[in-house]
Amino acid sequence: MTRVSSFQVANESLYGIQSAYSRFERVSAQLSTGKQVNNPSDDPVGTSQALDYRQQIAEIDQFGRNIDQAKGFMSQTESSLSSINTLVRSARSIAVQGANDTNTQDTRDALAAQIDNIIQQVGAIGNTQYAGRYLFAGQQTQTAPMVNTGSGVYTYSGGTVATQDDKLIIDVGRDEAMKVNTTGEETLMPLLNSLKSLRDHLSTGNTQTISRTDIANMDTGLGKITEVRADMGAKIQRLELTKSRNDQSKLNFTKFISDIEDTDTAKAVVEYQTAQTTYQHGADIGQSHPRPAVEPDGNLPSNAGGTGDDHRFHPTFRNGGSRNRSGDHFSRRHDWFREKHSVHDHCTGGNRHSALVAIAGYPRTCVSDYGTLAIPPGLRGNALGLGHATTQTLG
Repeated sequence: MTRVSSFQVANESLYGIQSAYSRFERVSAQLSTGKQVNNPSDDPVGTSQALDYRQQIAEIDQFGRNIDQAKGFMSQTESSLSSINTLVRSARSIAVQGANDTNTQDTRDALAAQIDNIIQQVGAIGNTQYAGRYLFAGQQTQTAPMVNTGSGVYTYSGGTVATQDDKLIIDVGRDEAMKVNTTGEETLMPLLNSLKSLRDHLSTGNTQTISRTDIANMDTGLGKITEVRADMGAKIQRLELTKSRNDQSKLNFTKFISDIEDTDTAKAVVEYQTAQTTYQHGADIGQSHPRPAVEPDGNLPSNAGGTGDDHRFHPTFRNGGSRNRSGDHFSRRHDWFREKHSVHDHCTGGNRHSALVAIAGYPRTCVSDYGTLAIPPGLRGNALGLGHATTQTLG
């Protein structure tokens, strides 16, 4: 039959108390923070999943910012094209009026001046900016694309198809990108060249060319503007749908993170109460557990665990002293010794007479026939009193 020592029982009790306290502390943290995962070690797999979801949420946030910028850019572009559309319609009306042979040359010159004014306005709109970037410059957004060389003649200096810097592409979702611009080269330069020809033909009175060519060019320009505006409107609508889809994905990922990390309050309260009860019960059992006896030489018995070098003279175990709940201090040390009194029960187990030498109100040395036993600091109010005492035999 295997004998279980008192120290083994005490160690088992201590382990149980520590485990219960760990559970109690963990659930307390969950309730106080509202999170059931406060450290990666609480749920390594869940922590990894939450990090991945957060990364995807960060991507969605960036896509959202891209979409907002793209919508603003295209909305401003569409607005600029709307203004140009109005100007070109005015130019077409002027062309129809100028093609009438009944007009005098002075009338045609006045009409030509109106066309020249329209050219200047279209060129100025071609240099419109949004958030510090030129709308019709392709990728060269920091340079004004429409350059007035004088006499109503404009040249284009932005990104071109030839140099492959004409397109502005923005990521709006995973594996989803969108071209958000049109260039002055593509949309405005053909229109400006047509307006310049109309002006010149009005100035020279070439009514036949105005009728056959210039009016048709105005219609072509209007058709191009309408096409680009429709494309911009469709893309803006697509961006809104994409953002709505991204926002829904973000909500889903946020819920997944909450399911992993957030505390189920009702469940945590029950677990908290259970852990608290278990811990308190274990502490009460440890408090009432009997202490081992002490041999006359001041060492703990061999079946108590440990060695005499580790556990020295401990009168409390012999004389019924008790420890407080922490086990680190003795609550009745004032009953163990009295200054300048006989302590034969403590030093010799009642078999020999002993004398006590008291210093500073507490005993430090017990003199008996067994020898001089240095009482450890614990008996003077420090720790367990099981420290490193030394024994000297009387000669």
